[in-house]
Parts: sequence; C-alpha cells; structure tokens
Amino acid sequence: MNANASPVSLSSLLDISTISELTEADVAIKHPVTGAPTGALVTLAGPEHPKRKQLLFTRTRKLRAKFQKAGKVQLDDPEDEEADGLSYLAACTLGWIGIGEDGKEIPFSTQAAADLYARVGWLKAQVAAALEEKENFIRACATD
Repeated sequence: MNANASPVSLSSLLDISTISELTEADVAIKHPVTGAPTGALVTLAGPEHPKRKQLLFTRTRKLRAKFQKAGKVQLDDPEDEEADGLSYLAACTLGWIGIGEDGKEIPFSTQAAADLYARVGWLKAQVAAALEEKENFIRACATD
C-alpha cells in the first residue's frame, strides 16, 4: 500500500459482517419457453457445503492419481465425462419441491435427480447454471 495514500474512512470500508455465505440455496425453476416462474424450487449445495467440497476433492484426487500413473493428462471418454457431470450435479442437489410428472409429485432422492436430469435437458441446464452462480450462495445480512 502506498504510504502517502489517505486513510480509508469508516463509511467506505467493506464490512464483511454484512455478507453471509450460504452452504445451500433454493433456486427457482423457470418455465423453459416462457421464462415464467413455475413454483418449483431445487435446493443446491453451495461451494462451501461439506458434501460439495468432498465431491470436488474426490474428483481432484482421481485426476491427480491418473496423472501420476501415466505421467501425462489423460482425457476421459466424453460419455464418461457426461456421466460424471450428471452424477456430480445430482449429488449437489439436496432436495426439491414442486417437481412432478403426469400430475404426480416426484419424490426427491439423489437417484431421482440423476434420472430426471438425464431425461430433461432444460432442467439439467438450469440447475447446472445455478450451481455455478456463486451469487446464489451469498446474501446480505442485517447488522445490529
């Protein structure tokens, strides 16, 4: 920092106590054609959620082991990569409400999420995009 810089006033400080990181967040699902809210919510694990962090650590360990064994980066088959991405997305899905088919609610499970995302591309795309938007997992919080 420049020694000649003027001191920062308290009113211009970034007060980190006013910002909260969430370990999970509910994401509203929009109709794929109209963009209108559907009332469905999907709960996703945020970047700091222990389950999501463990999934990423496991993926990284796997890639490092493959590199150490071969001495070079080995690319997986695209179908394997897609299946891995689908499994990751389903595992980062913690729940949902308001999702059904043929007039019946689909009970949540990780396997149900994987099956649904494999069949319904527009839903998979919305959920995957929401998972990567860090802003979904950050909220302003009140200070006293």
